[in-house]
Amino acid sequence: NSCPTATIEMNFIIKSLEKLNIYGVVIQWDDASIKWEEYSAVIICQTWDYTETNKIEKFINWLEDISKKTKLFNSLSILKWNIEKSYLKELQSEGLPIVPTIFLDYNNNNTNTNTNGNELELQKIQNWNGIIIKPGIGCDSENIAKFDSLNENALKHIDHIISIKRNVLIQPYLNSIKTHGEISLIYINKIFSHCILKSVSTSTDDYRIQEKYGGSQKAIPVTQEMLDLGKLTIEKLEKIFSNHATSDTNDTNATSGTGTGTGTIDNNLLYMRIDILLCDENCSKQHDLPLNSYLIGEIELVEPALYFHEDSLFNSNSMGPDQLAIAISNML
Repeated sequence: NSCPTATIEMNFIIKSLEKLNIYGVVIQWDDASIKWEEYSAVIICQTWDYTETNKIEKFINWLEDISKKTKLFNSLSILKWNIEKSYLKELQSEGLPIVPTIFLDYNNNNTNTNTNGNELELQKIQNWNGIIIKPGIGCDSENIAKFDSLNENALKHIDHIISIKRNVLIQPYLNSIKTHGEISLIYINKIFSHCILKSVSTSTDDYRIQEKYGGSQKAIPVTQEMLDLGKLTIEKLEKIFSNHATSDTNDTNATSGTGTGTGTIDNNLLYMRIDILLCDENCSKQHDLPLNSYLIGEIELVEPALYFHEDSLFNSNSMGPDQLAIAISNML
């Protein structure tokens, strides 16, 4: 794990589990020597290397295997639903305000971005001023790139993502990432825990908020507007998961899904992070969205950083790790 705060966050969780007489240990997910059935539960925590091209299938197979041997948090069905960012389509269909997104399916594109099904989607982007192109599976700004328009270099980047068999997401670049940052709402067992502001570097012109690009993060007070969006998001997720269950009930041939797909989705969310950004003037005008309203960038249910350390620096009575430990205890 390359994240400098990973061990700190995991230690917060382990210490809170110890208060409940539960023993926790950090294990590399792809360690073939581990007998997973010897553990009461496995909590996916910052397994960020799984998004590498040669590991994603191995990771999904591993999740399916250990889910048969012990309890998995979040559950297998939730993890598989959230790995591919096409879940944003379902959020959008439920009326949640997501960052405007064009989805390109690599299966529609066997040669280049101008053939086999994606050209109509690309036409929608021609007049966008500033775009972000990212893969459907990825984390830590992996294979994300910013372009002024859908120019030749942007098309080459789309081709690159498709060449590694990833779906493509194209979104407007939000300048608010520099002026207001990205906000993360952290929930434990669907209950709000704390709020984190992630900011770009103040010494470079980079648009990414990760530490390796000079970004920083700190806990901040949550606003009622943020809480309202978080509450609505949880309600919509519950509906989406319920719809999956209903769909499977009506389909006698339904299975648990293959690849990153899923069938029935349970409703037990141990942890969740909602990443939101402000709609800036450019996005508001081009996409007819309320200026300075919050837009959902991603919902992280697989391996999010939960920023317990940052919250403890902001709030001496931080209860996030204890909340998580209690929820784990109740779910065992």
